[in-house]
Amino acid sequence: MTALTYLTSLLLALQSLTDLGPRLWSRALRAQNLDADRFPLPLKAEDLQPEGEEAPMAASAWMAVVCYLAQQNRELLRRAVNLLEQRRESGQDPLAAELLGAFYRHYQESDPALTALSPEAARESAFKRLVELLFYSGPQGYQHLETVVDQLA
Repeated sequence: MTALTYLTSLLLALQSLTDLGPRLWSRALRAQNLDADRFPLPLKAEDLQPEGEEAPMAASAWMAVVCYLAQQNRELLRRAVNLLEQRRESGQDPLAAELLGAFYRHYQESDPALTALSPEAARESAFKRLVELLFYSGPQGYQHLETVVDQLA
């Protein structure tokens, strides 16, 4: 997995869990001093894949936006991860919970990388993104994400 692919999957997971519309997207970009014309609201994975010389700058921008949005949605992320843990501990299907089921369906539709995985692996990948996003929503989230992205680069 490349750094930009990873960042793409994180943004798509955030978008799948939250109500990430144009207003919130613009606010996130403004908070990071980014130009909305250069970074339009992503709707699909291919909208997030910059190429060439823009890729390193875009990766830095995406990291900042991912962390900002994760911080803004920390309670929702915490609720989703807690629900995931509760469902697993009790032996219940996490997808039967409305929040997790809706998240997974939306994420599955938006991230074409999941189609190459088995259903179980796709589900685990989606849930792993939720846990990672909660981790990146913390005070040192950007530094942790930067470390992961550097390792992938």
